[in-house]
Amino acid sequence: MEQEFGLARVPDKRDKAKAVALPDDPPGPVFNRDEGRQARRTNVRITAIKAKVAALKAAAQNPEAFRTALEDAGYLLAKGDSGYILVDRCGAVYSLAGQLKQKLATVNEFMAPISLDALPTVDEAKDRQFQLNPHRNDVP
Repeated sequence: MEQEFGLARVPDKRDKAKAVALPDDPPGPVFNRDEGRQARRTNVRITAIKAKVAALKAAAQNPEAFRTALEDAGYLLAKGDSGYILVDRCGAVYSLAGQLKQKLATVNEFMAPISLDALPTVDEAKDRQFQLNPHRNDVP
């Protein structure tokens, strides 16, 4: 139609060689597909969790203070296969690196003073959360 009516060509998002962001493009999602599925399953806002965890880290002076702040906010740190994991009151599991939007190596380096071996496994952390929060289904 552009050629037929003599109009200027509008950049096409599918044209990889000439990819141009259109000004009306909405920003991309701030979470990946798996996080989106988990959010629907657990009825938890991923963006709110990411913002809260980032704020707690920014306010913490060291990894131990960060861990304490996470626990006060209702999260338990656990040992994952490749790094630190968060378990919330409902028993949902989140990658700490994913919540902070940082590379795994960066988060592992910051958290190094807290040994992964000293942390509970994900299943142990879930069990502890279920003991601490018997009405976990009532938690938003």
